[in-house]
Amino acid sequence: MYSHRPTPVEYNGHMYIDLGLPSGTKWATCNLGATNPEDRGDYYSWGETQPHNENILNEGLWHENELGILRRHGAIDGNNNLTAGYDAATANWGGKWRMPTKAEFEELYRSCETEVYEDHVLFTGPNGNTLILPYTGEKEQSIFRMEYNLTGGRIGHYWSATADNWHVLSCYYFALNSHKLHQARSHMGYSIRPVCD
Repeated sequence: MYSHRPTPVEYNGHMYIDLGLPSGTKWATCNLGATNPEDRGDYYSWGETQPHNENILNEGLWHENELGILRRHGAIDGNNNLTAGYDAATANWGGKWRMPTKAEFEELYRSCETEVYEDHVLFTGPNGNTLILPYTGEKEQSIFRMEYNLTGGRIGHYWSATADNWHVLSCYYFALNSHKLHQARSHMGYSIRPVCD
């Protein structure tokens, strides 16, 4: 496998990289709210279309603890993925931009070679194009009081659009340090790396 500097393509005002993935999914070059690939960007709760704000309590889907309820509200589809009205990437970038699904994160890791650096992980796709995902940390906003904590270091948690039942509503995120998918409560503040078809 070879690697080279990728040629980004513009779509709807934002750039993506074609890694040559089997699904054809294109990954944005930057996180939502960032202007450079190495920047953290904004932090979102799952299902929220506005970034975390220290003065506003995000609680849109926190208390919706069953997938059936979310489906009836139109927040998720039959595959348990967020619909456009609850997808931060779609709401902020428009067009066909959206949050990646659990399966698309699995494909990214399965189909790419990875190189770990001090502040990011480099993914090299089957066609040799590369993608940077920075360590962004995470933010946690208390459900019951206005308290904001940012965890840094070599942690990069990226929301997927996919939810599951795990006692209460839980949502899949990709952990950059372990290259695995885990589940978290929807109030956590994680980064989002949009994709498009």
